[in-house]
Amino acid sequence: MATATDTGGTAIIANMNPDQEYTASLLAEVCGVSANKVAMVLREASLGGVVQRFEKPGVNGFVYRTNQLTLELKRA
Repeated sequence: MATATDTGGTAIIANMNPDQEYTASLLAEVCGVSANKVAMVLREASLGGVVQRFEKPGVNGFVYRTNQLTLELKRA
């Protein structure tokens, strides 16, 4: 079973921007894996507090948003 801490789970979550919402099918298309694998990873990540999982009117399935921060490093 995939987890948020395995290589695939880390890659899926790494493709999420904190200020955007995603469905499992959208992330599956971006990452090139099945929507079922993405849904399993995101479900486990939501239980661990890594992502938020919620329902939105008009959207089939759950919507996800990451709780991870993005750091942008700039050269001085």
